[in-house]
Amino acid sequence: MKRWMLGLALTALVLAAPAAASAKASHAHKVSGTVASIQGNTVTVKESDGKTVTVTLDSKTQYTRGKAATERSALRVGEHIVAHGTKEKDAIVATTIKISKSSKQ
Repeated sequence: MKRWMLGLALTALVLAAPAAASAKASHAHKVSGTVASIQGNTVTVKESDGKTVTVTLDSKTQYTRGKAATERSALRVGEHIVAHGTKEKDAIVATTIKISKSSKQ
C-alpha cells in the first residue's frame, strides 16, 4: 500500500512540474522608471536604482496617462512610466503602460 501511495505522489509531482514552470514563465512583471530611449518597439526604462530594463511594445499594449486612455505616440523620453507585462527572454513585453500624469505632455 505504501509503495502505491509513493508512486502516486511521484506521478503527481512529475505531472505538476511543467505546469509550475509554465506559470512561472508567464508571471506578471512590473517596471517603474524614466524612459531613457525609444527605438521602434523597444523602450529602455531607467529604474530609480539606476538599472535599465528593456520593455517591448506590441499591438496589444494599452496606454494611459493618469486615468485617461492615450496612444503610443504620447510616450516620450524623460517621462516616468509604470509598465506591466510578462517576461520574455531579456525583456518585459508590456500589456499596459501608465504614463505619469505629471510627466511631460
